[in-house]
Amino acid sequence: MIDDLNTLLGAPLPEIADRGFSAKVMVRIEKAQRRDAMFTFGVLGLTALAAMPFLPIVKTVDALVPTLVGLALQPGLYIAAAAIALTLLADRELFQN
Repeated sequence: MIDDLNTLLGAPLPEIADRGFSAKVMVRIEKAQRRDAMFTFGVLGLTALAAMPFLPIVKTVDALVPTLVGLALQPGLYIAAAAIALTLLADRELFQN
């Protein structure tokens, strides 16, 4: 009985004639998602532009440069970056092909 049910559920369903309704709905959904994404990035960009005059950029860069130089001189950082790159490469080659 279970095998019959699996066979019935596994069988493909016949096409339903919707006269392009599904395609039209998908186009509308894609347009709405694109519009929402553009609105989100637009608001984010305008907010960033409005905040720029009030941010202490020079002080932040002056404080950040010595930290970045110190990080660049750490060999552990290079080893970690290489390990991450090799892990991602192995994952792609072994599991996604």
